[in-house]
Amino acid sequence: MAEKQEKQQRSGESGSPSPSSSADSGRVVNEKPRSQGGFFSRLGDLPELKFRGKLLEGQTLNWCIGFIASCGFLMFGYDQGVLSSLLTLDDFQKSIVLMTPLEKSNPLCWLDYPESTQRDYSQCTGDPNTQAAAVAVYQIGCFLGALLILFKGETWGRKSSTFWGSAIMVISTVMQAGSHEYILFSLSRVLGGIGNGMVTSTIPTWQSECARPHQRGFLITLSGALISGGIMIAYWVDYGFYFLEGSIRWRFPIAFQSFFTIIVMIGLLYLPDSPRWLAMKGRTEEARAVTARLLGKPIDHEDVTTEVKAIKEALEVQSQGGGFQYKELLTNGPSQNLRRTLLGIAAQFFQQICGINLITYYAGFLFENSLGFGPELSRLLAAANGTEYFLASLVALPLIERTGRRKLMLFGAFGMMASMAILAGTVSTGTVADNGAPNLETRYGVTATVFLFVFNSFFAIGWLGMTWLYPAEITNLRIRIQANALSTCSNWLSNFLIVMITPPAFANLGYKTYVMFAVFNAAIIPCVWLFFPEPKGRSLEELDVIFASAHADGVNPVKRAKEMRHIEGNELEGELDKYFGSSEQVEDARPMTRPMTGHKLRYDLHLIIRQTESHKMPGYNIKLEVEDDKIRMEDVEEQPRIFLKAILSSIANIPMVYINFIRNNPHFILFLICVTCNVWYFWDTIIYYSELLEDADRDTWIAAFVWIFIARYYRFAVGFWGFHIYKPSPMQSRELWTSRDVTVILPTIDPDNPKFAECMLSILENRPAAILVVTVGAAMRQRCDDFIEHFRQEYPMTRIGVSAIPHPSKRRQVAHAVPKVQTEFTILADDHVFWPSKDFIPHSLAPFESPTMGVVATYKCVRRTSPGKFWSMSSIINFIGCLYLERHNYELRASNGMDGGVFVVSGRTAIYRSRFLKADGLMHRFCNEKFFFGLFGGKEGLGPDDDNFLTREAYKHDWDIKFQQTDECTIWTTIGDESVSKFRGQLIRWARTTFRSNPCMMLESNRVLIKRMPWSFFTVYLTGLINFALLWDGLLTFTFYNALGADEFLTTEMRKLLCFMLFTKVWKIVPHFLRYPSDLLLLPYQILFGYVHSFIKFWALITFWDCAWLGRNLDAVDDEAEHSRMPLNMDFSWGEVRPNSQIHGYYY
Repeated sequence: MAEKQEKQQRSGESGSPSPSSSADSGRVVNEKPRSQGGFFSRLGDLPELKFRGKLLEGQTLNWCIGFIASCGFLMFGYDQGVLSSLLTLDDFQKSIVLMTPLEKSNPLCWLDYPESTQRDYSQCTGDPNTQAAAVAVYQIGCFLGALLILFKGETWGRKSSTFWGSAIMVISTVMQAGSHEYILFSLSRVLGGIGNGMVTSTIPTWQSECARPHQRGFLITLSGALISGGIMIAYWVDYGFYFLEGSIRWRFPIAFQSFFTIIVMIGLLYLPDSPRWLAMKGRTEEARAVTARLLGKPIDHEDVTTEVKAIKEALEVQSQGGGFQYKELLTNGPSQNLRRTLLGIAAQFFQQICGINLITYYAGFLFENSLGFGPELSRLLAAANGTEYFLASLVALPLIERTGRRKLMLFGAFGMMASMAILAGTVSTGTVADNGAPNLETRYGVTATVFLFVFNSFFAIGWLGMTWLYPAEITNLRIRIQANALSTCSNWLSNFLIVMITPPAFANLGYKTYVMFAVFNAAIIPCVWLFFPEPKGRSLEELDVIFASAHADGVNPVKRAKEMRHIEGNELEGELDKYFGSSEQVEDARPMTRPMTGHKLRYDLHLIIRQTESHKMPGYNIKLEVEDDKIRMEDVEEQPRIFLKAILSSIANIPMVYINFIRNNPHFILFLICVTCNVWYFWDTIIYYSELLEDADRDTWIAAFVWIFIARYYRFAVGFWGFHIYKPSPMQSRELWTSRDVTVILPTIDPDNPKFAECMLSILENRPAAILVVTVGAAMRQRCDDFIEHFRQEYPMTRIGVSAIPHPSKRRQVAHAVPKVQTEFTILADDHVFWPSKDFIPHSLAPFESPTMGVVATYKCVRRTSPGKFWSMSSIINFIGCLYLERHNYELRASNGMDGGVFVVSGRTAIYRSRFLKADGLMHRFCNEKFFFGLFGGKEGLGPDDDNFLTREAYKHDWDIKFQQTDECTIWTTIGDESVSKFRGQLIRWARTTFRSNPCMMLESNRVLIKRMPWSFFTVYLTGLINFALLWDGLLTFTFYNALGADEFLTTEMRKLLCFMLFTKVWKIVPHFLRYPSDLLLLPYQILFGYVHSFIKFWALITFWDCAWLGRNLDAVDDEAEHSRMPLNMDFSWGEVRPNSQIHGYYY
């Protein structure tokens, strides 16, 4: 024991917490040293500067926040409107020729205009799709920016997220203004969209959390109104520069948007972050100081204390579930997260499908190409339209808090519907002249112009600022930034859709485009009337009570918002306690490591009590406790009867649960309808582009080939580099850890197999402190115990324990053994592996010199049974299995070499710190894992994917993982040497694991993945979901053949491409052929398997929910255990007790 204590002391001196410390026993994972923060984490928490020697406060601070937020929306509006009149500007069309479609009415496209018979092939090389794409990619960038805030917004904070988004926009503005080509112009718009998406996802949340309830609507609506102000400025700048000469006519208007961006960046340096965000991060004193400054009162004033207390109360209630999990957005308990998230998404979606960006992005285009006005008059009308748009938006400012949100939205939707209907009627009377220009009678042209202005007015009053305010105030604090980011994503995706379809729609549908938008606006009216509650004059915490009480009483939140009077102070706290429970009650219910969220936990208990009381059983004292993630009810008098009746009542109400879900969540039905429509639209798009490709020219095919080639092989290039710079952890001159610090856990369902005996022998040769064997059923346990007794006599220095559980489950077998581990490290090994080196353990422990290292993965090889026999099916299957793991090793080494990432620690043999495995709640989650928001995973939890789960948990708790590839750390295993059916089952199971685990890893551990291992995120997790060799290689070959334009297929260039493709497939498996050169004869089988595997992966994709452990006959094992007449003792047996024996950490 002295040796052990000395090692623990050395470990503590190097920065590793001692596992034996009593202070650490209850918080094993959370209190370990953490790795240094990555690049992204250092972007947050910008300093706050003083203005003239003091910090801003009171009304000055509030108005400054409003001003900077407004400048952000001015910037947003300007960028929306600036391209409106530039698209038809001749200097712009000359510079970016792909932005201009061929039109008879455009003099630039013809050498003999107006006859328009001789085309100028140096101009007008685009079409409506390329024009729309360059405009619409901005929305894709905005969507990506909103997604970035979804994952990193809570880390950076409101202020820093807005600052860095603005910085990105400045860079993109410089790139756009200096562009000479279509590609650079489009890419810079994507970059600008990312910055704008970050800004617009954050500013509404920041301002709503800083504003007073009675000012919130006005300030955020003012910010939204300034979107139209930015559009107005853009239109007038475009009009003014129209009269100049040269490219400055379009370069300056684009560059001018950085003016607003720089104001935002400078202003943010003098402003604080949101007090609610500061409180969420545990910075309570800073939150109190900011709240006092916002209220303009002393820090110890009663109003400041009340405000901070309300914020803390809401935070404590909402944070009882531990860290935020994205599946919370889909829950619908008292918090009504799903309903509130969908309300925000729907509000932003409605704002776009009403048709406003039909006018905003294409105002000059509409006046010139749809209504037939001249270039100068079109730009003047567009500028006048923008001015009217801005003035109309100001009308909403005094109305927003007086009339409320719902009435303005209904008013705006009705007016827009009527305007679009009248537009359709007037434009339908027009004709097309011989030169392709629209020909519309003056009276109809004037009418149409007037109703374009009227449409803008209705939109500005009812929907412009409203949809930035509504999502920010309707959601609770715990999910606000994520829900607001999702609603912004909805805005940008639908924005992209509208902007993308507008030029093709007018080219193909004409006036019917207006009819389509009139129908959309008509559909908005009943949705708002039925589903959107009124938040006017309510505090953010008060809205929580509205949704919770409506849910508890089974009424529509719209109705409850109308009925419920305004509440605040202690009354508000009491209502929060009533529906969600107080923080003191939660404290009494501890300890909990990862319980349900506070809202859902208290609601479930409250529901059981209500159901019990509904059966008229008064007088029973029901005690509720929460312990180890389980709810336990203790009734002093009649616990079984009460609990049974409560459960039976719940079961009887199951049919009503589904009915009530549909009735209370109509947005879910709307979501399904939207998904159906999107699938239909996607299919229609495929048909459209397949017809378009029939007429594609060579340049189009070359571009398609280049993009597919990059998408296919960027992963190969990155992996190639990472593979060659990888270095294993070296052995230290003085070993900190030895084999005596290791326990091996060996779950098995086949102890009679000779492979198990060989596995035991190789492990014992490494002299670990103990081996814990866990099997299934009493009969199998007896056989295993008898068999292992020989090893106990041969290797007395290693303690060998045998136990069993009732049913086969590798996860539960491991969880059964983990509590018995008393050493610093634990090795989880399969029962058919072989460790060829006696120094396997010391070399595997080398990476653990770092105190933040939590897991070490090992190098795996498959035993080759009969190399070179290309006529033997067993040899071929074994050969393919060898190469499968070889490719797996390559990916592990490449990702670990590039950024330290390990996409999965194989379950065949991996080394873990024991305190990671023994962390509170880990084994419970391990045994009860479900996926896809808890819908799949079986009654007793997921069986496969155990190694993926542990990898994910290690990253989530900031442990480092190392892939250790040395000769000593190599293990041997067997694949494909038994039967084709077993190997096929293993391939399907592994492929399903990819589609189950990769999304979970990207969603649950994105903070670690993007910060510390970005290449692994994109080249392994993300790419692995779409890595279908048959599809990619087929597309590459097809596009390259059409790009060549040759009559024969096997040209010299095609042969070079095929050779390159062959090289990329062989490179990863070169180590195998160096070991077995005769297997080169079998290489064609591997190439063929690569394409057949695409079908296996496709089958796995459409059946990913199937959690069967294919490849092992678990049913037979279960039947044997079930029908065994022997009683099952689940305690570990240690063989014959030898007196006075002590084995490092284990006692006889």
